Amino acid sequence: MWFKWHFLRQQVKYFFQRRFRGWDDSETWCLDQSIAKLILPRLKRFKKLNNGFPGDLNEEGWDQALDKMIFAFEWAASDKKYDWVDDGEFEKVKEGLRLFQEYYFSLWW
Repeated sequence: MWFKWHFLRQQVKYFFQRRFRGWDDSETWCLDQSIAKLILPRLKRFKKLNNGFPGDLNEEGWDQALDKMIFAFEWAASDKKYDWVDDGEFEKVKEGLRLFQEYYFSLWW
């Protein structure tokens, strides 16, 4: 019975946090996944709308870099990271995140 009241009180608190802040404390429990879920749809849309590329890449290279970034954020937003991951897949994730860091200030059009 105590658990139900605690859960209900917590949900009410989260409701008001989302209403006033736009997010609630539960998102900080697994912040990496919360951030990935925020970035992923925006990155996918950016790729569709984008009409340029950084000076050190051509259009094809920029599309490949964006695909690698999207792969990394899809992985980070999913629950796959809690399962055993082979080294090759994790290297692809690290590469995508490295590219996101490298081209962070190029994500505009």
